[in-house]
Amino acid sequence: MDGKYSKMIEWRCAKGHVLGYIDKVKMYEMGHEYKETRLFVLRHAIDQAADTPAEVDVMATIVGTTMDVACDVPDCCEKKSWYVNEAALQRLLDRMALRNARAVG
Repeated sequence: MDGKYSKMIEWRCAKGHVLGYIDKVKMYEMGHEYKETRLFVLRHAIDQAADTPAEVDVMATIVGTTMDVACDVPDCCEKKSWYVNEAALQRLLDRMALRNARAVG
């Protein structure tokens, strides 16, 4: 596994195959520090029990919500969704309100 992803939390399907990696990134906005949770979705799920597991190949970085990420390991048709957390949603609403206030003001 790529060293960059080895420190992240594995995001797995119900059968244990790795669909992606979760990372928390320190961010700064409007004078405040916070951690943003990001999901790195893999192009192909990793079956760590396989003789030759798939390489880590990230196809998308998700900050919000994504539905039905499908596991493509043979004989596994599990799907999993990723949902934005409440704090991230509140930050988005705050940013939108600030932009609207600047546009009007």
